[in-house]
Amino acid sequence: GNSDVGYAEYMRNLYGCVVTDYAQGGATLSKVSGQSMGSVLDQIDNASSTAPDIILLEGGANDYTQARVMGNMTNEFEFDNSNYNKTTYIGALEAALDKLVTKYPGVPIIWLYTHRENTRTEKTVGGVTVNFTTMHDRSLETCKKWSIPVIDIYNESGLNTMLSYYRTTYTYNSDGTHPN
Repeated sequence: GNSDVGYAEYMRNLYGCVVTDYAQGGATLSKVSGQSMGSVLDQIDNASSTAPDIILLEGGANDYTQARVMGNMTNEFEFDNSNYNKTTYIGALEAALDKLVTKYPGVPIIWLYTHRENTRTEKTVGGVTVNFTTMHDRSLETCKKWSIPVIDIYNESGLNTMLSYYRTTYTYNSDGTHPN
């Protein structure tokens, strides 16, 4: 939906950075059997073992679209990959952070939570209710536990595609989802 131009490509174009973009359109953080798109967890497993200078991690939008269960963060003092419920959004976020910290020790990781979107508010699918604001808030709590800094586009950018002007001006194809 964004013509293969995301945050990494913007950084490359604006600042001349060398970037490797492992993002896969439609991928979720959570990982359930039979899902058609990959999981960010698989992308981390398949990423180069060469440590980057910085890691920019984003997720949540596709977990919302797929109506994945929110799940719970483990105890604030627990950092054990075997206890994360990777089929849930928060469990998979913790698993992703654990994988990155372990695979690339000392490399700064930044979590990015996307803007307020007209296509993502609250919905119930198959008995699972997902709320995008709750996902945002729980993501920030999880990042706080892991001492991960956050780029909070949701609250800090002013981009709110629930407003038609922003949707038609600042997203590809006026879809409200993919910033241009």
